[in-house]
Amino acid sequence: MSEDLEISDFYGGNESRDVEALMFMQKMVSTEVSRLANLGQKSITLSVKNFSIVLDLNHPKYPKALNRVELKTTFDFDKVKKHLNRQYLNV
Repeated sequence: MSEDLEISDFYGGNESRDVEALMFMQKMVSTEVSRLANLGQKSITLSVKNFSIVLDLNHPKYPKALNRVELKTTFDFDKVKKHLNRQYLNV
């Protein structure tokens, strides 16, 4: 990874859960970067500045949880020609 995450990047009352989440995320990033490289794809690892889950309750019968991620970068996303999303993981 270009920049390793540190436990101080997370806030919460349960440090052992924070460490567990951090280790899981680092493993997932490493696995995904390797998977893409094996497919001949280039990837860039970006640092996360902030993140949260936003609840969309506009349709009460079918509420949605959206992941909001703010990146710590000056990268110009207008240069991106194609964006691939991996299928979500149930964790």
